[in-house]
Amino acid sequence: MFINKYICLLIWSFFIGCIPSFALSVDSLVMQSDIVVGGQITRISGASMDDVGTEYYQVTIDIDSIYKQNIFINSKQQTFTWIVTKGNCNQTDLRACIEHYSQKKYIFFLDKKHIHGGEELKNSHILPFYKDIEAAVGNSVKEQKLVVNDYYRNKLCLSNCELCHHIQFEEWGKLEKYIKKHISRGIKWHTHRRVKWMLYDKNILAILPSSMGMRLMVTTQKSERHIYLGLQVGYVKTYMTWLPYLISRMGYRNAYRHFSKEKTDTLILRKFYLDSNYTASYIQAYKHSFTYMLTDTTMQKIYGNRMELSDEDVLLASAFDEDYRLYHDYQTMPDYIARAKEYIDKLASHGSIYLLCITTTHTVPEIGEYALQALKKINDPRAILFLIRLAEFTAVQSEKGYIKPEAHEGYNITLKETLDALTGCFTSSQSVPFGVSGYAVDIALSLQIWKSKYVMFDDGFLMVY
Repeated sequence: MFINKYICLLIWSFFIGCIPSFALSVDSLVMQSDIVVGGQITRISGASMDDVGTEYYQVTIDIDSIYKQNIFINSKQQTFTWIVTKGNCNQTDLRACIEHYSQKKYIFFLDKKHIHGGEELKNSHILPFYKDIEAAVGNSVKEQKLVVNDYYRNKLCLSNCELCHHIQFEEWGKLEKYIKKHISRGIKWHTHRRVKWMLYDKNILAILPSSMGMRLMVTTQKSERHIYLGLQVGYVKTYMTWLPYLISRMGYRNAYRHFSKEKTDTLILRKFYLDSNYTASYIQAYKHSFTYMLTDTTMQKIYGNRMELSDEDVLLASAFDEDYRLYHDYQTMPDYIARAKEYIDKLASHGSIYLLCITTTHTVPEIGEYALQALKKINDPRAILFLIRLAEFTAVQSEKGYIKPEAHEGYNITLKETLDALTGCFTSSQSVPFGVSGYAVDIALSLQIWKSKYVMFDDGFLMVY
């Protein structure tokens, strides 16, 4: 009795010890594979021989689940080339090693070479279609997805941050007092977890005292709220005003400078408005400015209409990147494209992802393509959502014949290569009818692959601390 319990305990301990290693092996398989699908083998054909002891088989799988794909595959039924060798198969008939897996459903971990050319498929790359294994594969795929994080990056404030505490519990009076006390010392708004974004006004006068505005979107325990701050920039203070006045009346006009004090690098809070409607008009003004610089009406007849910017695009570019200074006058500047590329290089050196994204929509494809190349080199996942929308727009424009394929071929190639690089995919060219833009079709077919590679950052942590 005691021995039986001891043996059971050993077996259970061994099983528990194997669970982490099993999870690691699944993670490794998922990471190394280009395609992970669940289904059953329904057809085996081919048996072409490369040399003695090596045979090529065309294997068709009826697909139930697609867990991961880096290249385009048929969502219902996919055929791939399975190479079987004597070294990996101990059967006399090599076909039997494949037929062994045709009796029921399995999870297959494939490489792009299986689809294009052919490759061996190890036994360790085929797992039974059990619920626990399927769950482990699904979790592994989910954990390996890119996390796109636009607003909550580099939040470095402490868990007991006073400013965030006031915002969380909607203590607006205390928040106003906190800002009044610390605004001159400089508040690093982007480092606070409860501050979603911040926008400064750019209209500062050249005389003292001047004024400016600031807009904040903050996240409370219940909702998101807009805050407008009206700030005084600098001040001039005069002491004993009657004395310099009297001296100036006596003929010494510069008397005030001896009785005055001025400071230019300080901010004073004058207005604190909650849920103001300033932001909407502010964004519309910026959108008009961006659209003006990106649109060349003289080139639209050749290249077609560009993709319109959304309010979110303008907000992200305004809140997190520097000012946009792209030249507009295409006809009067012979070196316009060279100037535009020089400015794109500047944006790339500053890591201005959102401004680079909107530059990809320029009327002239050569300028947009150069911005795409910069995004590919920086390889920041924040560009993925925008570029997927751009790819959708491009695919529709091509399908409806609104743009000429030959004028956008280089642009479409670079757009596809950039999204592949950002998402870690290897989307390959597909066969298309003569006269149809192959790269436009590739983009349309690859959209679902790119969309499966990322998840949006969950800001639910804000409600916890």
